This record gives sequence, structure tokens and C-alpha cells, in this order.
Amino acid sequence: MKKILVILSLSFAAFYSCDSAKSSTSSSSTSIANSAISSMSADQLKSFFLNSTEAQSQVKNALVSNPDASLSKKVTDYLTTSSDTKSQISDYLGGSGTKSKLLQYAMSNPELTSKVMSWISSNPEILKQAMSLIGM
Repeated sequence: MKKILVILSLSFAAFYSCDSAKSSTSSSSTSIANSAISSMSADQLKSFFLNSTEAQSQVKNALVSNPDASLSKKVTDYLTTSSDTKSQISDYLGGSGTKSKLLQYAMSNPELTSKVMSWISSNPEILKQAMSLIGM
């Protein structure tokens, strides 16, 4: 498992450090990363996601930038219905906040972000959606 994580880390580093002149390298790195991720078990994918601040950051940005995506709607539902997050969210919604800004608010709050990432990683289907949302 450590070998897979090392390979993925190197693949992601190569992909994100590439500039447009090196697009063929990033393209092959992405293919390697995508194939490695698709062959991971649910537990391996969960471990990868929880240990990858880059993947979590990408998911966070994708959720905020695409509030109409299916996963964004599921996260919003989780935030407004979970006993872990409901009180923090209702305080926000009771003020000047709106549901359209809810994801932005939650993703800027480290405690809520941590809870969302934990919720995503604990649901294999949701985790697959999250990884798909960021192109993995």
C-alpha cells in the first residue's frame, strides 16, 4: 500500500508541477494516477484521500466552485442534517447566510471542512464521486 501511495504522490507531484509545455508528461502522469486510483480498494482510497491534503483541497475547491453538482448537493444535505454540523450551520443560516453560500462558509471553516472530508471518506460511493469530481 505504501508503494501505491508513493507512486500516486509522485504522479500527482509530476502532474501539478508540469506547465503547458510539458502537457504530454502531465497527461501520462494523470493516466498512471487514474489507473492506480481506480484499482484501489475502498479502504486504500479512503486512506489515500485522508492523507492527501492536495486531493482534499481540490475536492474543497470543486465543491465551492460547483454548488450545483450532485456531490455539492449531498454535502449541503449532510451539513444541514447531521447532528455533528447542524448547530453550526443553523447559526450561519439564521444570520445573513444563504444556502448558496453554505459550501463556501463550510469550506472556509476548518472544523466543518474536517467533518465534511471525514464524511466523504467514510462513504465509498461519495468518495468515488469526490475523486471523479476532481478528475481522478
